[in-house]
Amino acid sequence: MSKDNGTVIYYCFRAACHIAGRISGPRNMDDIKAIQSNTSIGSHGRQPAQDTPEWIMPWYFSSIALNEKAHEYLQKNNCLEAHYDRACTIMFDPRLNRVVFTIRRRSDGLCVDGAGRILKHVPGQPKWLRYNSSDYPFIVGNNSVAVIVEDCASACSVYAAGYTGVSLLGTNLKKAYISALKGFEECFICLDKDASKKSIDMYKALSPHVNVHIRFLQEDLKYCNKEQIKNIIGI
Repeated sequence: MSKDNGTVIYYCFRAACHIAGRISGPRNMDDIKAIQSNTSIGSHGRQPAQDTPEWIMPWYFSSIALNEKAHEYLQKNNCLEAHYDRACTIMFDPRLNRVVFTIRRRSDGLCVDGAGRILKHVPGQPKWLRYNSSDYPFIVGNNSVAVIVEDCASACSVYAAGYTGVSLLGTNLKKAYISALKGFEECFICLDKDASKKSIDMYKALSPHVNVHIRFLQEDLKYCNKEQIKNIIGI
């Protein structure tokens, strides 16, 4: 169960269970404060602070603990520490057979998207799928040093090493991503070794906004342990 602005949302994690729903009720002081924090005061009154729509997780998503393959994927790719620390929310989509990393806006924690990694290759289906097509990266952690990687699993592995993991969900730096990275003291670009040119282009785009460095990788960070990642980053 969860509560959002006076509305209680509930659903069962079992994939075979269809119990779910919403119950609306009066708002308390915390609900009102949450609404106020998501608005900005303009010359003509309150206006939305950001127009990224909220993504409501489908009711049929289940816990990764109920799916052996999903749990194995997270364990193999060093994601379980971030999951158990509740640094991010990871669910399982039984309809599309995907591990889903929920994407939250760093400024207010609003869930704006989900990135699903398919567990078994299906012809014609992409390895990664965005559920809400938002222009926002997957961010896990609150450290002032961000490590920019390609996929969500690598970002979780980076979190376990003590940094903030930022997944681009690819190798392209969207303009909307830059504003999400400005709040960090330092950023380290750590893309796969076949994306070296894109790392350099990304450095040029980010350097006017944040203290940024490049690390050319020999191994994918999601397969590295904590000490290996710390040695790569160097701080």
